Amino acid sequence: MEITEKFYAFAKYVACPYVRNLDAVKPYVYSVSIILVGSVATGICTPDSDVDICILCPKKVYNEIFPKIEWNNGKYMELTISGINTRYYLESIEDVCEGLTKLDDLTFYLYNYSQPLDDVSGAHKNLKKFISEQQIVAKRKKYVHNSMLKRRRALTKYLDSYMDPFGRVIVAHDTIRTLLRAIAAYDNIPFDPKKHPYITALAGQTGEFLKPCMDDLMNCLSKITDVKDVEARKQFIALVDNCITAIT
Repeated sequence: MEITEKFYAFAKYVACPYVRNLDAVKPYVYSVSIILVGSVATGICTPDSDVDICILCPKKVYNEIFPKIEWNNGKYMELTISGINTRYYLESIEDVCEGLTKLDDLTFYLYNYSQPLDDVSGAHKNLKKFISEQQIVAKRKKYVHNSMLKRRRALTKYLDSYMDPFGRVIVAHDTIRTLLRAIAAYDNIPFDPKKHPYITALAGQTGEFLKPCMDDLMNCLSKITDVKDVEARKQFIALVDNCITAIT
């Protein structure tokens, strides 16, 4: 059995019932939906991946459940079930929709590619309907593309004016990150901005084509700190322009 199938079966038939039967959740079982998010939902998991479970519910129900769970890591609960690292958390539909409306990368990654495990409340179905009706995918793609072009317009000025080595690295790092999210959006594939930005962004056809260019950009990071290294600056900008040309 493939690792993704194994983890999905575990999430569906072990983790989901476990979460549904939590003392804090059980009284609201018909008002919540249990959904799978993260690397298992997108199929990019490894044998060491965690299984991430979201308890999705209206804000009113969220306010009832949240204080009744002794979260051991902020708003998350981390534990091991049947030898598999499992993490579950509570989220309101209203907050998710707000994050999607703001085109937040992590919110989009988690919920656009989420999978229902138990959608008795219909919350997950309504969430997918919201994403479709609000055209979130198309809006985010346009937003990411415009962000990439905006970053490029400012890049030369930043590198010419920032004398601080770390400041130059920050600019270069932000530029690479912007390119990665643009590549993923162009290929219409999941982009994990938190744990796996490089791996997820380059998983598509365009990403595979641009991988050598992105590797060269990352190799330039240490050189870009030297203000006197004009060739490194020129090389970095040329590589960025090559990527943008391929994406657009």
